[in-house]
Amino acid sequence: MTVTYPFQAMNRTYNIHIPASYNVNNAAPLIMAFHGRTETASTIEQYSGFSSESWNPFGIVVYPQGVSVRSPTKRKQRERLTDDACVEHMAG
Repeated sequence: MTVTYPFQAMNRTYNIHIPASYNVNNAAPLIMAFHGRTETASTIEQYSGFSSESWNPFGIVVYPQGVSVRSPTKRKQRERLTDDACVEHMAG
């Protein structure tokens, strides 16, 4: 599933994997999977194996999509678009 939410005047997206065994009444591990500079949330999901039910039957995985900072407007916002601020916002 892909979720989009407003964050600091931009839309941020992330893919989320919830395993079939998930039970809202039981605690589940949370894995944050960050991609590299030239990749995407979808590519890290494909090759990490974190969304594999056989390898990871219980963990919820969040794959945040990075923000391109090539445009001048986005470059000015770069410091405000850090992954730690994004994660803090999602957890808040």
